[in-house]
Amino acid sequence: MKFRVLTALALLPLAACVQTLPRPSPPTPRTVPVETPPPPAGRTRSGMPKVTIAQPGIQDSAPNAVDIPDDVANTPDAVPKVEPRSRSGNPPEYEAFGKVYHVLDDTEGFEQRGRASWYGKKFQGRKTASGEPYDMFAMTAAHKTLPIPSYVRVTNLENGRTAVVRINDRGPFHSGRIIDLSYAAAARLGIVANGHAEVEIKALQPQEDDDQAVAQATPAGPPPAPTASAPAPTTGTTVAAAGRWLQIGAYSDPINAVITRDQLRRQGVEGVAIRESQGGTVHRVVVGPFASDADAERTRSWLHDAGYPAFSVKD
Repeated sequence: MKFRVLTALALLPLAACVQTLPRPSPPTPRTVPVETPPPPAGRTRSGMPKVTIAQPGIQDSAPNAVDIPDDVANTPDAVPKVEPRSRSGNPPEYEAFGKVYHVLDDTEGFEQRGRASWYGKKFQGRKTASGEPYDMFAMTAAHKTLPIPSYVRVTNLENGRTAVVRINDRGPFHSGRIIDLSYAAAARLGIVANGHAEVEIKALQPQEDDDQAVAQATPAGPPPAPTASAPAPTTGTTVAAAGRWLQIGAYSDPINAVITRDQLRRQGVEGVAIRESQGGTVHRVVVGPFASDADAERTRSWLHDAGYPAFSVKD
């Protein structure tokens, strides 16, 4: 027992001489730069939807005259109705060209003034913000913040014409423009030629009691035709060889050609067609073909009396 105690005591000085060494600092971890993966297509880094322009190098244009429906300038208004909101078209906010837009919760009392523009052939058939394909001959429009779908009355402050359109797309993102109209709506409002106009837009509610009549201004045309029926072009086996036609007018804007064609048809003129020059820069309204010069002259005289400056052309 004593031996064990002495042995333990003998070890104490040795233990007292042992120094406690400091622990080495842990190695500094290497910082490896990690590249943040890009956000999914159509999304910003914050996760909000992002709008981009389709095919930026291709310029938009009007439809070919032969593709424009009859009487497109008098396309009926869109009729406001109760519809579910588009799932794809109504994020709380989205980004377009570096700017964030907040979608409105409702349209009650919404009014706005500014420049309107239109979009056409380049976007035909492409998916809109609502998920529907764009139809430039329907009464629709694009707006930056109105819910999709919603309805607005657009008034051209330069000529007084109005149109009711259904909002189903986002845009325009050009500075100073508040609404992008379909081609049909632009034709109805008379802004196809200029490309833009000063407008006022007012939101409409489904089943709203609208006391304001929708003005439907018909483009000014030639005087009414005489009471006698318009002579019809004479067709037959000799027509291909003869190739006799009457030209009524030539227009740089296809909508003017369509308006003239539709006016002639309403006045009973048969054989009215639109021909486009190479490149589609000139749209000629012609009547024919006629089997003889005499047939063409009779129709030319009738058209002249009706106020149309028709003259003979040959293929």
